[in-house]
Amino acid sequence: MQTILVVDDEELVLSLVCTVLENAGYDVLRAASGAQALALALCQGHQGPIHLALLDVMMPGMSGPELRECLREMLPSVRILYMSGYTHSQIGEHGIKADPADFIGKPFSPATLLRHIQEELSEPRRRHGH
Repeated sequence: MQTILVVDDEELVLSLVCTVLENAGYDVLRAASGAQALALALCQGHQGPIHLALLDVMMPGMSGPELRECLREMLPSVRILYMSGYTHSQIGEHGIKADPADFIGKPFSPATLLRHIQEELSEPRRRHGH
């Protein structure tokens, strides 16, 4: 079973995304902030790798890209997908760089979410410097 870390500061979005992923058979770790996500990633209670992190781009305290850098140090093989209510060009205006292939715009359907997750998990490690 593949494990996905989902991080979003909006409780409704977090709950819905986690429910969709759990119903699709993924093991899901949920966090409402970057700090909580880092604590989960470090936690010895989680056995095995975290295969993918689905990160909200704009969060208070620690943005998705800032969290990505921290996660990369701890979990070098984790794959990253961003999600945001902002468009890809809008997050670029905030100085946040993300490959459009690594980005899911909110709102998205469960089918769109699962397609992005499956594509990222099945793709060879060519992106993200691997």
